Amino acid sequence: MQSEWNMFLCTGDNWKSLGVLVFESLDSDTWDRSVQPVEIVMNEKDSTYNNMLNSAMDHIWDGFYTGQTRLSRFPFQVENDKDYTIKFTGTPPGNMRFMLAEGISGTGIFLRVVYAEAGAYEVSIKDSSGDKEV
Repeated sequence: MQSEWNMFLCTGDNWKSLGVLVFESLDSDTWDRSVQPVEIVMNEKDSTYNNMLNSAMDHIWDGFYTGQTRLSRFPFQVENDKDYTIKFTGTPPGNMRFMLAEGISGTGIFLRVVYAEAGAYEVSIKDSSGDKEV
């Protein structure tokens, strides 16, 4: 930890296993409903990784006022072969897309999304074009 920079500095070969994961709400109210901040915690022994994310800035300006809309899309840095928990401040979206924007080598990552109630959720994996399931 580089406290004077307020950041972590990767040394050795660890940087090769880093990537950017982007997740977003596909619900119809993705522009209107606020689900941020979103907390990302790494579930690894002795890990101090805890990241709070906000969605992107609103995209509509009308004179002096903003449109008060935000796309519920969140990018965060991940390390390969790690276990993460995603906790939403609001009710998590029912339909989400997760995309590994920058590729990383290894076996993959494990994600847990905390929902307020137990239920069954369908997960599908598509190729990079998004056309077919793999």
